[in-house]
Amino acid sequence: MRNQSISPIRYDTKFTPQSSLKKLDASITESKQVVASLDGKLKATHTLKTQTVSGGHKAIAGIAFGAESDGRTAESSVIVMADKFGVVANTNDSHVKPVFSVVNGQVGIHGDLIVQNSILGKHLKANQTLSSPIINGGSLNIGNGKFVVDNKGNLTAKSGIFSGSLNGATGTFAGTVQATNIIGANLADFLSVSLRKGRKLRTEGKTYQVQKDIWIGGSVGTIKKWETQTSNIDIFEWTATVRIGSSPIDRFFNPDISYRTDVGVSYIPAVQIHNGTAKIPKNTTVIVQYRVEGHNGISSMIGCSSIGVSSNSYLSQTG
Repeated sequence: MRNQSISPIRYDTKFTPQSSLKKLDASITESKQVVASLDGKLKATHTLKTQTVSGGHKAIAGIAFGAESDGRTAESSVIVMADKFGVVANTNDSHVKPVFSVVNGQVGIHGDLIVQNSILGKHLKANQTLSSPIINGGSLNIGNGKFVVDNKGNLTAKSGIFSGSLNGATGTFAGTVQATNIIGANLADFLSVSLRKGRKLRTEGKTYQVQKDIWIGGSVGTIKKWETQTSNIDIFEWTATVRIGSSPIDRFFNPDISYRTDVGVSYIPAVQIHNGTAKIPKNTTVIVQYRVEGHNGISSMIGCSSIGVSSNSYLSQTG
């Protein structure tokens, strides 16, 4: 049988409706073929095709089994032609469960796809939800650049709300930072406060009422009487100085002296002031001076809750 061609074995079965339905056609075709060529190549195929034509629309479903060898390599294949692919549980199951479909060259999976190992591909897209306990990758881009994490761990986001802690070594903010409290050694390091008693401005007489006991005698005994007394009080000029050290960012300082009308505030060098709040330019040391008149019993309290965001400083006179 060497160098002898084996004739193909082929038989067809076809069903055609009556001629009165010329526009309708339905057929089933089965083909078997075995070929051996003189150069030692062998090929065997078995195909089964079903076809319907109605109203100018054609539907074809088929399956082909093939095997071939040339003496050096061998290959087998199973090729399916269908728009949809479904399965049934057994011969008694009348419910066909769709598994996948092919439309315009795209394969659609119906139901869950469970894979024990890896799924490899250039693109993976989910129209609704993508869930995984661990996602490893080079970068992440959500919302066309609204939330981006690059392969070095750098995060870029349009906005964010954090309900927990936010930890970082350094940071730069281009706009305004609002906070109830800011705690940190670096904030206090920018401030130093000193209080100086200046020149005597004047002496003022202070009048006050004193209650005294006066002995009348007899059955009256002692009675209480108010007397007016006068004493002199020296008034001095007091200066409180706050030094705000240089910082790499702009900050804002509010002296908060709205409750007193006799306190003057000045800045060296001059700074921009808006609604009582001074803008401390970056890389600039600013001296803030408070001036007030008072007697020897004056005490000064200057506090800063959060330099760099909002600051509250005040003077009070006691005694």
